[in-house]
Parts: sequence; structure tokens; C-alpha cells
Amino acid sequence: MKIEIENILKLARIEIDEKEKKEIEKDFFSILKFVEKIEKVKTEGVKPMSYPIDVYNVMREDKKTNDKNQIVNSKKLISAAPETKDGFVKVKSILE
Repeated sequence: MKIEIENILKLARIEIDEKEKKEIEKDFFSILKFVEKIEKVKTEGVKPMSYPIDVYNVMREDKKTNDKNQIVNSKKLISAAPETKDGFVKVKSILE
């Protein structure tokens, strides 16, 4: 076990003293024991899942509208922008 700990520390380029190595060895051993317990759990017949609840898209589909209230509100918002061009809000370029 000590050789494995030293190899891991070497790969991670971590230098510690012998006292800390012994503490890590204890922690490492307890983690391995826990992993062994997890490996013993029977999972046959359990359906794999990616989320514990059903997930669905809540985004609405974009649709063109002729609703005069929305058109007026859009125009008000655009006119409130500090700078516009061709009916759109003009912003600073983020790509160079």
C-alpha cells in the first residue's frame, strides 16, 4: 500500500513528509474499503437513469407574431437602447 501511495504522490508531483504519508495511507485505505462496499451492491434489474425525475424542454418555440402590443413593446425597448442599427440593438463586438 505504501508503494502505491508513493507512486500516486509522484504522479501528482506532491511532496510530503512521512507523517503525512501515514495519514494519507489511512484515508486511502478507508476510501478503498468504501469502494469495495459499493461494488458489492446488487444492481441487476435496476433500470439505468440519467436524472431522478423526468426532464423536458421548457423553452417555447419562436413564432412570428402580428400582435400590435408586442410590436409596440419591441419598438419601445429598441428605442430605449443607447445605440441601434436597422431596428436592432447595437452592441460592442466581442470577437476580434
